[in-house]
Amino acid sequence: MKAKKPRVNKTKSEIAADIQKEAKIARMVALVKLMWPFVESLDRIYDAQTAFNAIAGYTELGLKLREEQITVGDLAIDLSKEEDTKIKRSMVDLLGLLEKENARDVVVLTRKVADMLGQFGANEFLKGPMDKIKVTDLVT
Repeated sequence: MKAKKPRVNKTKSEIAADIQKEAKIARMVALVKLMWPFVESLDRIYDAQTAFNAIAGYTELGLKLREEQITVGDLAIDLSKEEDTKIKRSMVDLLGLLEKENARDVVVLTRKVADMLGQFGANEFLKGPMDKIKVTDLVT
C-alpha cells in the first residue's frame, strides 16, 4: 500500500508556474504529433534524427545571429517598481551608458565585473580579524 503524500499548499505564483509548465508540455506534445507525419515516411530513424538536428541547428544559428543584433536599448528593462535608491539610480545610469551595446556582451561583462567585486570583497573580508564575524553571521 502506497503512503499518501502530504498535501502541499502552494502559493498563487507556484500554481501559475505549474499551470504554465503543464501548458508548455502539452504544447510540446502537440507539436511532436504535428511534426511526426513529416518524418515518419523517412527510410531510417537516423534520417529523422538528422532532420530534427538540422532544424535545431539552423534555428539556433538564426537566433544567434539575431541575438548579436540585440542591444541593451532594444530590451524593455523596467525599473519603475524598484525602490528609488542609489543602487537604482546607478543602474539607470549604467543602462543609459550601455544602451547601444550588444545585450549578450553586456550580460557577460556585468556578471564578470560583479564576480570580480565579490571576489575582491571576500578577499578583503578574509584579511580582517576573526572577531569581525560571529557564528550568527553564518547560520541564522
